Amino acid sequence: MPSISTLAVEDGLVVVGPGAAGLYLLNRTARFVWERCEAGSPSDAIAVEYADRFGVPHPVASSDVTGLLAQWVEAGLIGGGFEETPACTTVTPAGASAGRVSINPAVFSEKFIGVGGYSFHIRFGTSELEHALLPIVAHLERTRQDTLTPDSSLHLEEGPTGYELHQDGFSVLSCADIGTLQLGFHHRIGLTLCNSVERLAILHAGGVSNGDSAIVMSAPGGSGKSTLTAALVAEGLLYLGDDIIPLERTNRRVVPVPTALNLKSGSIAPLIRRYPGIEQVP
Repeated sequence: MPSISTLAVEDGLVVVGPGAAGLYLLNRTARFVWERCEAGSPSDAIAVEYADRFGVPHPVASSDVTGLLAQWVEAGLIGGGFEETPACTTVTPAGASAGRVSINPAVFSEKFIGVGGYSFHIRFGTSELEHALLPIVAHLERTRQDTLTPDSSLHLEEGPTGYELHQDGFSVLSCADIGTLQLGFHHRIGLTLCNSVERLAILHAGGVSNGDSAIVMSAPGGSGKSTLTAALVAEGLLYLGDDIIPLERTNRRVVPVPTALNLKSGSIAPLIRRYPGIEQVP
């Protein structure tokens, strides 16, 4: 297989896929995972280092790392071009067993959501889970009739030791607190949408559109891209996403991943005029 080229850009990394088949722009955290993988570290060790380095809960770090590795395997960046680093060639979803797992049949409610031509069937095991997680995707809700055959199913449940997120019969996240589950749920929706298209690149960015063209704002975490995205949406532009923005390979078009805006406390003051009452939102 042809060699893979990389180029450091500030704290990120540009990766040119095998045979120049794709361009991958890695942010600071993805670059860290790439370099640890290149050094031969196994995925579980990378997740531990990732959690310590970036101050995130270990279940989220594990989900992030396995998600990145799965994308790179699919793109042929590892497990092919990096055969000399076998520790990173086998990817199993975080917390997953070798096969499907049995899921607690208790369901408090079920919802159907859709983005473009892709749809999800989501089942919440308790009212607490629905209250905590539905706001992330409530604006994408569709009727059952609109999604007769969902592309993917997600099941969220509470067990004796914490919370579980299952996708299509596989456990993809186990965690002890609801905040970590919210992050993992948000990440899983975005990752699934990214994997549903043949993509040229995935950008860590916010995006808006006027209906004909798009503006994509790529920046490190905490730099204000979500705040700017929210302000532009308040001015009438269409919301495309504020975390990950995939670009289709064939036509270079932006693929919307419009999960709920994730605003930090520092966003309140700049946005309060455009969003009255935002300071009261949890």
